[in-house]
Amino acid sequence: MAETILSNEPNHDTSETSKPTSKPQTSTESKRSLRRNRPGTKHEDAYQFPYISLEQIDSAFALQEYLQSLIRADKDNLDALVELPPGQDQETWQYEHLSVYTRSNYINFQLEAECTRQSCPEMKADEWQYLCAAHQAPTNCCAIDYIVHTLDGATTLLNSHKYFPSRISIPETSLKHYQSIARRLYRIFAHAWFHHREIFEAFEAYHSQFNDRTEFRTVGNMALLPIKTKLRGPPSLAPAPPAEDDVIDEALDLFRANCLFRNFEIKGSADRVLIYLILFISDCLSCLSKAGKNTSQKEAVKILNSRALDQFALPGDPTFPLNALYTSPGSDAGSII
Repeated sequence: MAETILSNEPNHDTSETSKPTSKPQTSTESKRSLRRNRPGTKHEDAYQFPYISLEQIDSAFALQEYLQSLIRADKDNLDALVELPPGQDQETWQYEHLSVYTRSNYINFQLEAECTRQSCPEMKADEWQYLCAAHQAPTNCCAIDYIVHTLDGATTLLNSHKYFPSRISIPETSLKHYQSIARRLYRIFAHAWFHHREIFEAFEAYHSQFNDRTEFRTVGNMALLPIKTKLRGPPSLAPAPPAEDDVIDEALDLFRANCLFRNFEIKGSADRVLIYLILFISDCLSCLSKAGKNTSQKEAVKILNSRALDQFALPGDPTFPLNALYTSPGSDAGSII
């Protein structure tokens, strides 16, 4: 018996018995097929599709594909991820967010090795205990089982044709399930925050967008990054473009998310700049706090300008609190700057 081999390669057999099995692809179909991972695609090459707008996606799952493309483009840009696309239904957009989370809950994979039946026999967030609703009556499950049951239940509900028969519009009677799903999913993060803080912080921490940029020089092990300024600086460091966020904008934007973390995995020289700026922002807030609630904006600006001119510890100085993370700039720092 002849062996049949399935292949993605075209059939070059020119015998008379060979007949085309399908009509040729149009240019539109060919472009659409490029947005699929072919068998054998390496992990680092997966999903490397060219970006297309929502209007160009011709699919019943257009919103889902569009949201996934936004996540792949920049998973840290929360404003872009939650912004409602023009002309789209808000309830449908919320549905896609819930659906993506239940399918791609990576924090669950991180928790599996540490969150066991022995270490977490109950589903708790600090002193609050949660009973599992996946049973006929609310039942006490260990934390990892509660998480799995919650994700399975949310996935089943969101894929139910009874409650969500369409991906284009959501029945008004089904909207009540959003709050219940979101509340139970939030408990997973609450459990991780209180009982697996290191995993939570590694999962949630935001890193500098400049880590992957290789054109910047370094002082010690800190990147020498351009900033938006009208002041003349060293010739080797041109100002950042006014229309783009610089590292100071980034530090201000990520301050609330990162300032409470006790652990932070450094992924590049730009992360060390980010850590330093977060320390400086904390110091500025401390100065304003000491000034009192009745401080006017004008007085606050004066306080911060004065603080910026003060002498404060730099990486490598004996009094700098995080010298273990930094390399001393050395004697050649002046020539670089």
